[in-house]
Amino acid sequence: MKQDRLLVLITVLRDQILDELKKDYSRFGMTHITPAMGAVLCALKGERPQSMKEIAKQILRDQSTITPLVQKLVDLDLAIQERSSQDARESLVRLTMSGKNARLKIIRAGRKMNARLYKGMSTIDRKHLISLLAQLKK
Repeated sequence: MKQDRLLVLITVLRDQILDELKKDYSRFGMTHITPAMGAVLCALKGERPQSMKEIAKQILRDQSTITPLVQKLVDLDLAIQERSSQDARESLVRLTMSGKNARLKIIRAGRKMNARLYKGMSTIDRKHLISLLAQLKK
């Protein structure tokens, strides 16, 4: 395999992953949720509301990209956004009951995708892959 094909391989893999996730979301009746919104839902675990900054850090995105995703989730009644009692400049987000149910479906789709991606790999290979991808992120 040629070394100069890295960008092509990553782009194709990303597109395939997003397409498969969208298909799974659709099978679960969640045609209105994008993979990016699904990532936000997954970040909102537990009962404690989380800040936009916390969510962005968990899903490895810039904080400015989180705001429109959260707004879409609020519009779909999957999340509630409120001002922090300690700092009025900070927004906190938590899931509604519908959001919690959607989150479980998103997690199921993510586990299915991980199983597909890791198929045939040893534990050592998996760790090595994650390490290499983390290096690319830097």
